[in-house]
Amino acid sequence: MANMVNGEISTQLEGKYAAIVVCWLLGNGCLFSWNSMLTIEDYYIYLFPVSDAYILLFFIIHIQNVVMVLHRLEVV
Repeated sequence: MANMVNGEISTQLEGKYAAIVVCWLLGNGCLFSWNSMLTIEDYYIYLFPVSDAYILLFFIIHIQNVVMVLHRLEVV
């Protein structure tokens, strides 16, 4: 092996697997929290069902707010 020096493992590889595990855990933590932020709306709609009129009203208000922001930025 190229990493062997006098029959000993090079110090460059010390902690490599521990670093891989730490990065894997941190990555999964980010993915799980991001997934929960994306799916929380589905859970609350299941938990507190609303009529279609409220959903339509929500989207109308949301679109109006987006248009107002774009107008202030002079994009529209």
